[in-house]
Amino acid sequence: MGGGQSTCVIGTKNSATPESPIHLAKQASQGAAIINGGYFVHKEGLVSDNESILSIGSPIGKTLSRSDSAPVPDLWKDEYGQIVIDDQTVLTSGPVLALNGEQIALPDDDRMKYYLDGKENPLNKYAGALTHSSGFNERAAISTVYSSDTGADDTVMHALVSNGDRSAGASMSEWQMLTSAGMESLPGGRLTGRHNDSSTINLDGGGSVFLGTTGESGISVHALGGASSESTIRPVANVIVSMPENVQKKEYSHRE
Repeated sequence: MGGGQSTCVIGTKNSATPESPIHLAKQASQGAAIINGGYFVHKEGLVSDNESILSIGSPIGKTLSRSDSAPVPDLWKDEYGQIVIDDQTVLTSGPVLALNGEQIALPDDDRMKYYLDGKENPLNKYAGALTHSSGFNERAAISTVYSSDTGADDTVMHALVSNGDRSAGASMSEWQMLTSAGMESLPGGRLTGRHNDSSTINLDGGGSVFLGTTGESGISVHALGGASSESTIRPVANVIVSMPENVQKKEYSHRE
């Protein structure tokens, strides 16, 4: 509740390799929720539009923590979006699933398919390609929705994991329906139409999915993509952190 007032991105610095989301989340305050962020160059050999080899760890699209991010490939620019806080782009990801209460039409052409005629799509070589959209996968997303209770935006983090079994995951169109249903299930969602004000953007999925909270005993992990234990958590380029309104108020009173 009221998380839109405190949402921020914690990421690696220029030229840095990916880091464990648990390590990145240690910079967050107690009582925060953490989810993995956007796409990044996660393996060797991925290229940009001009066919140049990209460095592992570079985020795809503009982020607040780095100035050396890789560009969003031209083929998928229309599907990407940005998380903007205080007029600054803090994270780039995609596809955008909903914007101001309207679900965004998701294309179903060859550039959104990982396999073509039983073979790997040659477009998979581009860092940030959305060729994974038509297949099943573990997924992550983040939504914001205006709350009349707080007079601010609430933040909702979504994660779908299946212990690494991609066939038990969801396609992007199914994920769009699931995240929409998640917004409708919020208190007063269907009754007051709160979900009609919501916006949702898909985040990096598969083995990058991470959802956790910070507390007195450290970081509690609630969802891991492709990982059965914390020792196998995939390092990422950034995480999104959000604090609930009641915790913000307590911390502010404590500081006074």
